[in-house]
Amino acid sequence: MKLLYVVAILCTCITQARSLICNLCFGATCNPAPTNCLPSVTRCQTASIRRSIGLFTISQITQGCERNSPAFSFSNGIIFFSRDNKFCGTDRCNTQTTADMTNVTENGLECFGCVGTDAQSCISGQQRVKCVGQQNRCINATGTQNISPSGMAFFTKGCVTENVCNHSINFEEFLIRLDSMPLCCTDNLCNNVGNATGTSTVGMTSTQGQTLPTTAMSSNAPTTTPTTTTTTPGSGESNDASSNSGGSSD
Repeated sequence: MKLLYVVAILCTCITQARSLICNLCFGATCNPAPTNCLPSVTRCQTASIRRSIGLFTISQITQGCERNSPAFSFSNGIIFFSRDNKFCGTDRCNTQTTADMTNVTENGLECFGCVGTDAQSCISGQQRVKCVGQQNRCINATGTQNISPSGMAFFTKGCVTENVCNHSINFEEFLIRLDSMPLCCTDNLCNNVGNATGTSTVGMTSTQGQTLPTTAMSSNAPTTTPTTTTTTPGSGESNDASSNSGGSSD
C-alpha cells in the first residue's frame, strides 16, 4: 500500500512539472511548430492583429504560449490598430492558421478623430469617426512615433477600448509610444480638445480620474463609416473576455 502511495505521488509530481506544448508561429499565415511553455503557463494563445493606415491594411496571426498581450482596438479615421485574443488549454490546441476577421460593426459611439505632429495639425484635419466593436471611449493622446521620420511627436484623437485609457495598453509594436496620461471620455464627440496641455470638454478625464477644464471647438468635417464584418470564434478555442473588435500586439 505504501508503495502504491509513493508511486501515485511521483506520478502527480511528474504531471504537474510537465510543460504545456503550444503551436508557435507569426505571419500572414501560420506554419506552426511546437514549443514548450514555462511551467506556469496553462493556456495557448492565438492573437489576430490588424494594422491599417489609410487604404493599406495588414492582417497577421500570432500563435504561442499565453503571454501578457491584452486585446484592444483603436481608430482615428486614418489609423486603425487592433488585437483579438483566443485561448485554449491543451497541447497544441491553437491550430488556427489565419487571422480572424476584425469586427468593425458600428456600436453607436462617435468621436472626433485625427492625427498630427501637434494639436493644431491634428485639429485641422479633424473628422467624425464612428466607433466599432468594443471601442467604448473617445481619446485624446500624445506621444512619439517611430514610423518615418523616427522620434517625431504624435498627437491623435479617436475611438479606443477602455484599457488604452488606463494605459494598460501601448502601441509600441505599431511603432507608436503614447504618453502616460491619455485623456478619455464616454459621450458622443466628447473629445473635442483644443490643445495637448490638459484642457478638454466636460467629462474628459485623465487616467487618474480627474475631470479637466472645459473648452470649445467645433468641426464640420465629414463622417467616416467602416464596413461591417462579423468575427466568428474558432473551434476549440475561447475568446478572451477582454477581446475587442474594431478595427491589430501580439
